[in-house]
Amino acid sequence: MNFATTAVTAASAVTVTMRAEEWSSTATTCNEEFAPRAHWYYAIFCPVCTAAIAKSNMDQSSPVYNVFCVPPCVTYSYLRLGYNLKGSWQTDCINGFLCAPCGARQAYTESKKKGHIAGHYGLQDQQWSSELFRCDDLQEVVKALFCPCIVAHDIRTMIQPTAHPAFDYPCLFPVAMYGIIRNMFGITSEWPHPALEDAGVGCFLYPCALNRALREAAYQKTVNATNAVAGVIGSAQARVQQLGTKALRSVGQLGKSSAPPAPGMS
Repeated sequence: MNFATTAVTAASAVTVTMRAEEWSSTATTCNEEFAPRAHWYYAIFCPVCTAAIAKSNMDQSSPVYNVFCVPPCVTYSYLRLGYNLKGSWQTDCINGFLCAPCGARQAYTESKKKGHIAGHYGLQDQQWSSELFRCDDLQEVVKALFCPCIVAHDIRTMIQPTAHPAFDYPCLFPVAMYGIIRNMFGITSEWPHPALEDAGVGCFLYPCALNRALREAAYQKTVNATNAVAGVIGSAQARVQQLGTKALRSVGQLGKSSAPPAPGMS
């Protein structure tokens, strides 16, 4: 069993499924109250730019990087799962690809309402857990070289478990996963600008970059699962200790009430 599989197995024990929320507006909403007219102007004039900014609003990523590496349909899907909104991979295709301005406007409006999501997104205060040119697993290298779309989907399911392969295989750019993972986990970039590293390494060293992103996603998922399990165990121990203390107090009070009266006190 490889490291990635171990991570998924460990995390599955502590994964909690939350009920998806409603979008604040539909893709075709024209009501000024729910979909400001300016948002429609942005989306119609440049849906790619609007989607890129929407993703940046959510995860503090570089809009320039998003324009070139993250298609609007992927942004729509990524934002939907990131905010835990209702929908499916089919609606991601329809609203994000077949009607890009509608999907871009909806995503942009949602990102303006909800803002940044919690986490290390864009903080650049962490380090990679593995080297870029780590080639000790030949199978991993070959898979990334000849089946990058499959590896990209594997990475995405570690950060967004409900992502669907029917959407990811044709729509998700494998070269984008390096930047998405680096930004998501707040990993420090040593390049003049993080977007340059994300685009340069992701495009020109894609097998190594893809595998590094895969290892990082697996590592972070294992860490999160371990922390979650530790939190559950800690809470259980605290509860047991609390119940034990109450039981001892009850026994003590019972002993006092049942003790025979002292001589001369009757």
